Amino acid sequence: MASEPVSSSVIWDNLWNLGDRHIHWDDGSRLIFNILRCQQVRQPKRTLEVGCGTGKISARLHKEGFDISLMDFSAQALRLSKQVWLASDYEDEPLRIMASMFGIPIKDNTYDLVWSAGVLEHWPRASQKLAVSEMVRVCRPGGKIVQIVPYSKSIPYRLAKWYKETRGTWPFGPEKPLSSMLPLLDLNQVESVSQRSVGFLDQFRWLATFPGGKLSAALVRALQKRFWGLNLMLPGWLLILTATKQ
Repeated sequence: MASEPVSSSVIWDNLWNLGDRHIHWDDGSRLIFNILRCQQVRQPKRTLEVGCGTGKISARLHKEGFDISLMDFSAQALRLSKQVWLASDYEDEPLRIMASMFGIPIKDNTYDLVWSAGVLEHWPRASQKLAVSEMVRVCRPGGKIVQIVPYSKSIPYRLAKWYKETRGTWPFGPEKPLSSMLPLLDLNQVESVSQRSVGFLDQFRWLATFPGGKLSAALVRALQKRFWGLNLMLPGWLLILTATKQ
C-alpha cells in the first residue's frame, strides 16, 4: 500500500524561493482561472484562496470583480503574492493570512467562494477531510466551495511524476492524486455537489519531462492554441469538486 502524503511549510518555502519560475502565467493557470471565473458566485464575491502560493490566479480573478483574500502557511508564498499584486497595478491589497488550513482564523459564514488548487493531494485523508470542513465552515450559506487536485487516472501526469520521483527531481513534495473527492465532504452541509475531470490537452505538457520533451511540448502548445476548449470538455489531469453550502 502506498504511504499517505504529508506536506511541510519547509518544502513550500524552498519551492517558492525559486521565485519568477512560478509567477509566470501558463496553460495550467489559464485552465484553473477559467474554471473559477465561470462559477456562479453571488456578490460581493468575497473569495478565499486556501494554499494560495503566488496568488497569480486570484490576482486575475480580482480583475473580474472578485474580492480576494489569500491564505498560505508558507511565508515565502505570501511574499511572492505581494510581487504578483504589485505587478498587477492594483490600488488595493488583498487580505493575506499566514495560517494552516486545518484551523482557518476566520469566522463562520464569511466568504462567497472558498477554493484551493494543488493542495489537498499533499495530505493524508483525515487531514483532507479536516481542511475541507474548515473551508465549508468559513463559506456562507449559498456560497461555493471549489477544490482542484491532480486526477489519478491521468496517465501522462502519473508517468511524469513517477519519472521525476525516481530521479529525485520531483519538486512538490509528497503527493497522491485522487480519483474522487466526494468522501471528503459532509453531505449534510452541502448541496448541488458535482465532480468532473478537465485538462485533456494540458495533461500532455507533462510529457516534456521525458528526454526529447521539447518537441512534445511544442506540439502541445500548438494544439492548445487551436483546440484549447477541449481542456474544459474532456477528462484530463485535474479533478474538480464543486459544492454549494446549505
